[in-house]
Amino acid sequence: MKQKTIWMRYLIIGISLTLLLFLGSCREYPGEGRLDVDIIYINETSHGIKYYQYFPSEVIPKVFAFEIQPNAQELMEFRGIGSSSDDLTIENCCEGYFEGFQGRNNSVLVEFDEEKCLVHQSGDGPTTQNYSSGYEGKQLGERYFEFTYRFTEEHYQEAMDCE
Repeated sequence: MKQKTIWMRYLIIGISLTLLLFLGSCREYPGEGRLDVDIIYINETSHGIKYYQYFPSEVIPKVFAFEIQPNAQELMEFRGIGSSSDDLTIENCCEGYFEGFQGRNNSVLVEFDEEKCLVHQSGDGPTTQNYSSGYEGKQLGERYFEFTYRFTEEHYQEAMDCE
């Protein structure tokens, strides 16, 4: 009986310590901050769009990212830990989120109805290096940003026949 009592005390102590460690690990540490980013692609054309990461010199030159039907939109929501800076702005908040699905310094291939293609080299159009000027940016909250890119008939007119 005495052995059961001692064993039970160690069990209670072990469970208590485990709970304390578990609850202590859930706190937010200084320098970390939640960052929410919405990226919206709007297709204002009457053509279906397929959007790819583009690597013209690679064996597999394009990697599918998403598709947008005519006159529709694609919303990408990113929720997570972001910059530790307290003074985030449209210009400095979100480059890592764009790189997450576009890759770093990649070009982009926009395919209209699988007939016409428009390539944006790294740094122009909806590419990572141009996220603050190629997109309409809004700050919706202290650490919540929204970026919108619009595909227009002008983009379609610029596109060439796909090879």
